[in-house]
Amino acid sequence: MDIKNKPFEEENQRSSGADFEKKLNILKKLEIFNQVENEYLENLSKKSEVVKTRVGLPLSSRNIIQNKILIILEGEARLLGELNNNNVTVAKLRPGSLIGLSSILRNKGCEEVISSTEVIALSIDEKEILDLYKKDISFKKFCDKNIFLNEIIGITEVLINN
Repeated sequence: MDIKNKPFEEENQRSSGADFEKKLNILKKLEIFNQVENEYLENLSKKSEVVKTRVGLPLSSRNIIQNKILIILEGEARLLGELNNNNVTVAKLRPGSLIGLSSILRNKGCEEVISSTEVIALSIDEKEILDLYKKDISFKKFCDKNIFLNEIIGITEVLINN
């Protein structure tokens, strides 16, 4: 699913120096990136895009590995789980939440996320994330040592349904 085309519209296209600095500062504030070497963060900032979507559109599907990760900058989304064959809201995702990272790292879609308001997000291509995972030890350690909420949901669903 190419989230860049639908449901998102590009808001900035790797534009001005001010945008670069703004994106760089956003990345530096997030725990997952705050120990990453500056040259890698600068690369992510240059290659990332700000995108937005309307209310009620899927941001991620548990059946698809996305080709981008999203970092919510504005708005809210719902992380959904499945209970008795019905989708239920497990968590509200707010600014700073990451969408798509665990699916990319696991090489298996595992996140069902839908926007509950208009969402503006920073979009980073999976190639850039996987390169960072290979090159930056602090990012790799963070990813390897932390379990993401959607992974807990997946384990819980298996236990409930068996």
